Parts: sequence; structure tokens; C-alpha cells
Amino acid sequence: MKNFPISIKHLAVPALAALCAAGISAADSPATDPSDSYGVYVDNHGRMRRDDNRQEVRYYGTNYTLPFAHAYRAVGAQGIDRKDAIDRDTYHIARMGANAFRLHLWDVKLSDSVGNLLNNDHLDLLDYLISQMERRGIRVILTAQTNFGNGYPEHNVDTGAYSYRYEKCKVHEAPGAIAAQRRYLDQLVRHVNPYTGRSYAADKMIIAIEINNEPCHTSTPRQVKDYINDMARTIRKAGWKRPVVYNVSHNRDMVSGYYDADIDGTTYQWYPIGLVAGHERKGNFLPYVERYDIPWHNLKGYGDKARIVYEFDPADMLESYLYPAVARTFARNGFQWATQFAYDPIDLARYPTFLARTYTFPLAHTLNPSDIEKVQLTVTALPSASPTTTLLEGIWLQ
Repeated sequence: MKNFPISIKHLAVPALAALCAAGISAADSPATDPSDSYGVYVDNHGRMRRDDNRQEVRYYGTNYTLPFAHAYRAVGAQGIDRKDAIDRDTYHIARMGANAFRLHLWDVKLSDSVGNLLNNDHLDLLDYLISQMERRGIRVILTAQTNFGNGYPEHNVDTGAYSYRYEKCKVHEAPGAIAAQRRYLDQLVRHVNPYTGRSYAADKMIIAIEINNEPCHTSTPRQVKDYINDMARTIRKAGWKRPVVYNVSHNRDMVSGYYDADIDGTTYQWYPIGLVAGHERKGNFLPYVERYDIPWHNLKGYGDKARIVYEFDPADMLESYLYPAVARTFARNGFQWATQFAYDPIDLARYPTFLARTYTFPLAHTLNPSDIEKVQLTVTALPSASPTTTLLEGIWLQ
């Protein structure tokens, strides 16, 4: 595949189109009334479907983190109203055709030492962000907790939250930590978003909840299964009726515990050429994204659980355009959700932030006609690519 000297920032729109052509799409039209939206369930074959007409669903979008951590601090340091920033970013995310948004919540900013949910600015911004995504027809997966600090790339500041009281690799084992997580998850799921008027449990636009982000398990598969079941039971008891999913990309010696657990789906990530190289990566990386091998695909329980890509990115790339090939590989493996990591707020994208050092998916750009022609040449050079008239139809917005 020929490389073209165009920043990936200018190619975000056709990236979404390419994923659509490959089977992971932004095919749903924006919901005019999210309160009447369909819900999502997982059938006996591990396929996510609408609960109103039983059709399969497919989503593509991005992660976006402004209510928390570095983005929260950096936008505030510029004196920018954070809700105004969210308005700008959700407008452009929707304009690119995304229909999916994922965010791992910084529980250290949302909880106290015993897991009570805090009513603070971070929760308010989270609620506002969810409402703005939903207003634009973008569906949501929330990852309830990260169990790590709030500082990166700066130093952590102990907020008094329960996750600061335990090592990350012990937070899923220690009885006090588990009790705090039960309380936190219960209150989070029951929490009523003042901007939508619905609890998270009642909000069908939030199609799934992931128990935690990239967990660290050092015990046994049986203990992991028991922990996951405990958290899933807590979530469902609080009124949650849609998929509960769990990360299987980490702690591979615990995989049997994941698939024995009472969950509806599994989450994966993919950074096929690495992260934070410190320089622009050049060359032909198509062989790196040709296959996504899942070693446990024959394991009992694998086939009846949905497959979700919570994060991915062919990072540090400015010239090669790998999104169509990545999308094709995801589709071959049965993934129905893929969210790139991560969309840097537009108000920060001009600066060398910690995201911009390795990811380049932040700016509001449309394509020039000459750029569209180059993207067409790139995509049609891939085997099994869809015709470009279908691939790019309706995507370029002036």
C-alpha cells in the first residue's frame, strides 16, 4: 500500500467510513429522543442485538476523557469552560460519523474511602458529557473504575478514595476493597443523570458497563470468577438489565475464570505497533494488522459472549493509513464495537499533551477533494475492500 504524506488528523472521517465498510459501522442514525431508544442484549451466540427488532448492532467511535485527570486539569488551566469544550468536541466527534463513545471512569475522583459516590464537578461533567453524546445519537460504554491514580502524566494526588488504599493488583482481592467497590457500583448504576432525567441503569443509550479497566489479577481463576460474579451481581441488583462485560486482554493465566463468570461480553485492546515510540513510525505496517489472534477461541464460553474492542490505535503514525485494514481484521474476529484511544480535546490538540505524543486523532478537519482521492486509492489497494463510492458516500462534510 502506498503511503501518502497526510496527517491522520485529516483522515479521521474516512477512518469511520472504512470501518463501516468493513463491518464495524456508524450505521445507526442519531436518536431524536434517547428516552425512546432501543436497548442492547447479547444472544446465545455472543452477538449484540437491538431489543426492539433483534437486528445486530455495530459501533465505531472513540474514547474521550475531559471530565477527568489530565484533560480536566489542562482545559481548566486555560480558563476554558469545560462544558463549552465538551460541546465543541461532541459536535466534531458526531460530525465524523462516530456512533460509539467509551470512557473509563477515574473512581479516585468519584468515590470516598469506603466507595460512596461523590456528587462533585467530575460527576457533573460526566453526566453532561453523556447527555451531549446521547443527544447526537452516540451510544456509550462506561467502564466503572480504573483503580489507579489521577495524575498521569503528572504526579498522583491522594484523594482519599478507596483505590488509593490498595495496590492495584490487590484491589480485586482485599475484602475491604471489594466491599467499597460494591457500594460504589451500586450507587453509580442507580445514579440519576440530571441532564437526561434517567438513572444509568434506565438509560438504554448506555449499552454496556465494563466492571473495571485493565484489571490486575494475581490470585486464581476461581477467585477471579467469584470476584467478577460479585461485581456483576451488584450491578444487576441495582437495576442494570443490559450487558455486563469484562476485560480479557490482561492476566491471560486467568482467562478460564473470565469465561466461567456470569458476564455477557469480553473486552479487548490492540496497539499493533506499540505506543509512545518517541518518534514518528515510518514504513509498511500492514503485516502488523493482518491478524488478531485470540489464543483461547476454543475455550468453553468464548462463543456465547460479545466481543468489544475498548481501545485500539496504530499509534505514532502520520503517513500510513491503517484504519481500514484494522477494521477488516476486527470484523473477521466478530467484534461489534471498536473505540479508538483517544480523542484529544480540541482545546488541547494544538499542544504536545500526553495523548498527542502518541495518538493523532484530535483535530476538527474535513477533507479536501484531493485528500478523498488519496484515501480512495489507499482503501481500494486493500484486498476485499468495498467500492469507494459506497465507502465514502455521505461522509465528507463541508
